[in-house]
Amino acid sequence: MNALNFGRRQLRRTALAAALGMSLASGVAMAQSNASGSIFGQTGAATAGTTVLVENSGTGFAREVPVDSNGRYRLSSLPVGTYKVTLKRDGEVVSTQDNVGISIGGGREVSFGGAGGSNVQNLEGVSVIASSLPAIDVSSVDSRTVITAEQLAKVPVARNITAAALLAPGVVAGDSRYGVQALSFGGSAASENATYINGYAVTNPLTSIGFSELPFNSIDQEQVLTGGYGAEFGRATGGVINIITKRGSNEWKAGIAAYWEPEALQASPRNIYYPANGSSQAGRLFQYRNESTRWRMAETAYVSGPLIKDKLFFYLTGEAAKQEGVVNGTELIAPASRWQNQSIKTPRWLAKIDWNISDSHIVELTGISDKQTQDLTNYAFDYEDVQRGGTANSGTRIKNGGETYIGKYTGYITDDFTVTALYGKQDLKVYQVPVAGLGYDPNQPFVTDGRTGAPATGGVTVPYTMTCPPGATAPCRVSNPLNLVTLIQDPGAYNKSDGWRVDFQYVVGDHSLRAGYDVQNLESRSGQGFSGVGYRWTYRETANPNSRPGNNAAFVPIGAQEYVQQSYQQVGGTFRVEQEAEYFEDRWQISDRWLASLGLRNEQFKNFNAAGQVYV
Repeated sequence: MNALNFGRRQLRRTALAAALGMSLASGVAMAQSNASGSIFGQTGAATAGTTVLVENSGTGFAREVPVDSNGRYRLSSLPVGTYKVTLKRDGEVVSTQDNVGISIGGGREVSFGGAGGSNVQNLEGVSVIASSLPAIDVSSVDSRTVITAEQLAKVPVARNITAAALLAPGVVAGDSRYGVQALSFGGSAASENATYINGYAVTNPLTSIGFSELPFNSIDQEQVLTGGYGAEFGRATGGVINIITKRGSNEWKAGIAAYWEPEALQASPRNIYYPANGSSQAGRLFQYRNESTRWRMAETAYVSGPLIKDKLFFYLTGEAAKQEGVVNGTELIAPASRWQNQSIKTPRWLAKIDWNISDSHIVELTGISDKQTQDLTNYAFDYEDVQRGGTANSGTRIKNGGETYIGKYTGYITDDFTVTALYGKQDLKVYQVPVAGLGYDPNQPFVTDGRTGAPATGGVTVPYTMTCPPGATAPCRVSNPLNLVTLIQDPGAYNKSDGWRVDFQYVVGDHSLRAGYDVQNLESRSGQGFSGVGYRWTYRETANPNSRPGNNAAFVPIGAQEYVQQSYQQVGGTFRVEQEAEYFEDRWQISDRWLASLGLRNEQFKNFNAAGQVYV
């Protein structure tokens, strides 16, 4: 995929706006990795011995770089956070700006105007203090929205990644049949997006729809890219969700919270009726929805602090969410499953370790658990009497989600050369089985009856007795052949991924160059087979008592005109995709008004079938 984007930085013509916009024409824009940010700017007249120091008081991390011959400086690949920026000359502090925050994947310009390095400029009696101005990121050309933890705490949205992403312009919910995590960015399909947590792709390995969640309160910043993003983001033609989690600091912190949405405070949804179009169905109830309500509750706690001051920090959080409610089907659905009780439990946790080996070497380790259990119980519903049946007739237990582990290293080799390396793995379970006793018996085969005048296919209503003839192989007698569930999924199904990447960044003159190589391997196991003991009995009859249809040994003669067929079905397997890519990117500051972002990406992949053969 090629990326060619141009960003224009234009100065206003009014006097005051010109003073406020001076910073737009200063500094060199910088390419950023997908999990860090940058600080850049100019310091006025360039003199020997002038440096800029950035410090994060929360973690003790600090970097100091010299000012170039044009009076400009740049510090890239900085961990997201709040910094103090100090201009120094011959070791002496000239000027300081506090509370400089940087966002994920973005740059923050901090300039010190005037030859003396003061950050206060005078314009016809008007004093402008640069540190008090809102930050305008002039280092990027993409379309992005960054939502911070502070903003998420104030905005009344559901506590999940999807709800936060929907705050970005151009992002809408996808078709509900794809799941609650389906999103469309600028009209793209729900399967064309990518989601990253701390630099690692956590998009669903099988469908590319959805992603691994994390405890909501652990989100530090959520970046939503809707267009124009760089060549480092591959395998997505729609949008990108890019998340950085919170981390520990020198200050000990802890907290607990509970969130409750009571069912009693929810309005009852309206019922749906057939339209009044003159037909025989006009005005009749089509879908009963008055009792389709639910309650939700989430309990969360966290603790963070230093294991070694200024060196080693941890952040640990857990969240236990549960919801229960009712979903009603339409009159067109089989009566046995028109009413469904749902119980969903979602325990999650996140643990993060940050180690400042030195100011030039940083290591991050992240562990995430995102598991969910759904218990779905079906009841009959009478649309004539508008009443639910008293006894459940079927049920399903669904388990999905799993764990993700990420390790990342950042090395500031020189003032202009940075290296990052990352490895991650994701292991997700996909488990869906019917509940024993509700139309399903794991010890019995699925039975159908194809004889003339027999009960409908899908389960025999009476226990037929069919004795094995001499020489036939048992079992021919089925004591309780009732199994309403035809097929069940492979209980060992899973989706998993692992991958690594390395990125290099080098700044030379007006060019910020980035190059990288990444590998990602995906694997999925899925399938289904006959329920119960794994085979199906089919009772049949033939007009010719002396023949066995197909002359197949699976057909066991029972008597005149009757026979039983025993069949097996198991489909599925393990499938793999191996992906790798290389990219090169140049962010070229052509002039003070023009920034060009030029990128080239080359991708390769191999798709393997269940036999281990490459088919694409």
